[in-house]
Amino acid sequence: MKKIIFLLLLSIPFLINGQSVKKVKNELPDKSVEIFYVSKSDDSTKQGSYELLKNGKLMTSGNYLNNEKDGKWLIYHINSAKSAEGNYEKGKRIGLWKFYNNKNELIQIYDFEKSILTNEGPLKNENDLGVGNGKYKELLFTDKPPTFENGNIGILNFTEKNFRYSELRKETKARGKIYVGAILLENGQLIDIKILRGIDEILDNEAIRVTKLMNGKWAPAEFEGEKVAKKIAIPFNIE
Repeated sequence: MKKIIFLLLLSIPFLINGQSVKKVKNELPDKSVEIFYVSKSDDSTKQGSYELLKNGKLMTSGNYLNNEKDGKWLIYHINSAKSAEGNYEKGKRIGLWKFYNNKNELIQIYDFEKSILTNEGPLKNENDLGVGNGKYKELLFTDKPPTFENGNIGILNFTEKNFRYSELRKETKARGKIYVGAILLENGQLIDIKILRGIDEILDNEAIRVTKLMNGKWAPAEFEGEKVAKKIAIPFNIE
């Protein structure tokens, strides 16, 4: 009897929702790795548990049913703190979704039945975060972050090409890191461009000038397939 029970237990990971499945490990272009299961009769249909890892760290975990997200899903910050949690049904978010900062503090809750966003914890007294339009106005969490042409390498190449380092070194010897803040709208345009942390008026003004040149080269953030406005910060490292 013990041998029979042991064999049955071994067979459980290969049968999900009554279907025979196989495990898939898929490396993505950004070097992150997906681990999931697909139906043996149709390897395009995800069935069962799903994990996304980056640099060996778990970033997303959940479950698929007939190729659609289903049940509870968890999303993590790069420091492994929880970023978001909630439930899916037939590929759509349902009920209450909770969002956290990288200190594991609950900061927002979105009710998908009532389409209501509430601020929690450190944001409890923030009545207006002042970003965006539509039903996801002021939501800090996004499924897809804002991206510049060719990603972070594109930002670095663009700033190096356009920032007039050699000319300005004749006027100032200041060094350090400048952070330029802006709001990236749903249409990809930048507004409210300003210095968040500066080091010198001459270099700060140049960082503002270069940031304005980046207008129209951004893809906006997205949530639930909808483009949303997002506050961004662009670093300039002056050495």
